[in-house]
Amino acid sequence: MVTEVLNFYDPSGACKFYDKREWEGINLVNITGDLYGYADAYEIDLSYGNIFTTPLGDLFSGKKHEQSILAAEQRLEQTCVNCKFFGACCGYPIAENGYEYNELDPDGTIRCIVHKGMLQYIEYRLIEEGIINGGIVDLQRLKVVQVDREVQHV
Repeated sequence: MVTEVLNFYDPSGACKFYDKREWEGINLVNITGDLYGYADAYEIDLSYGNIFTTPLGDLFSGKKHEQSILAAEQRLEQTCVNCKFFGACCGYPIAENGYEYNELDPDGTIRCIVHKGMLQYIEYRLIEEGIINGGIVDLQRLKVVQVDREVQHV
């Protein structure tokens, strides 16, 4: 998460955005063979289908998978696009884990309290330590010790 905060302050840093259409890194299968996306885990109505009865390619090109993609995109749009960290943070915590560690506004929009809260706290500490000063990152202020090819921060 420190890297996400530092990337936010790096004008040359590449933006990263979670795109479930491009790559869905986690899928879950229950013991009966029902396939789910991470955000939809074990909600039978949201299952993409059954891996024992349907080819995997058909499941990922099917209607239920498309609905899951649209739901993830909607969560990103409603919650992430106005966040100052979006681009440094890819939005995955909302797209795929939106309800588990967050709160809902009265209109049902997810408020990213855990991940954004951690990013804000890290930012605060980096500013407090002078590593971020006036919007500029000074990595020389980090106290880094080389120990047997492993870098340890002290």
